[in-house]
Amino acid sequence: ERAVDYLMDKGVAIEASPNTKISDDVYAILCGQFAGDKGNKEASKGISEEIKKEKEALRVEREKEIEDKRRQEEERQQQQELIKAKAVVTGPKQVGKIDLEPKIAPAAPA
Repeated sequence: ERAVDYLMDKGVAIEASPNTKISDDVYAILCGQFAGDKGNKEASKGISEEIKKEKEALRVEREKEIEDKRRQEEERQQQQELIKAKAVVTGPKQVGKIDLEPKIAPAAPA
């Protein structure tokens, strides 16, 4: 729409359709006017690519951190399982005897 308005100001009448064919001289006029916009678009594209690369790098770093934490958690659980496996339960130890039927001591003569 801006291009059609600009060409109208220059005295060139074209149809306002994006599929309209234009001649080389009309194309040259448009390039002369809108070359700055093209440069800005390319610069913006370059910046957006840099931002995408930075985001990708941060995502990869975050995934690596998550993977490291998961691996450490697995190792810690394996160590706990090994400790549990080493615990051997033995039978009760006999320390002494308790006589449930004590012998009656003879009465002392009085």
